[in-house]
Formats: sequence, structure tokens, C-alpha cells
Amino acid sequence: MINDLLAWQFHDLPDVRPYVTEYEAEVKVCPHGDPYEQAAFPAANSPGKFLSFIS
Repeated sequence: MINDLLAWQFHDLPDVRPYVTEYEAEVKVCPHGDPYEQAAFPAANSPGKFLSFIS
């Protein structure tokens, strides 16, 4: 005869795996002394933007 039932639950979350995308922008210097030029980064993923997909 069972008088009581005890239960215990354990929630184990999976490992977090980050998704990293690296963007590079070339910087060029003119040999004639003009200022340098830099390519543009994609607007949606500008440097310093964190978790941009959460709104």
C-alpha cells in the first residue's frame, strides 16, 4: 500500500552556442598623400550593435 508519492524534476538547459559573423572593411591610403578611404559596413550589422534581432 502506497501512502504518498514524492517527485523531483530537474531541468537541464542545453549549452548555448553563439553565432558569430565577422565583417571586414578595407582601409586604403592614397600614395599621393590624400586621406584614407574606408569601405562601409552593412547597415543592419553596424559595429557596436548587440542583439539587433530582438525588438
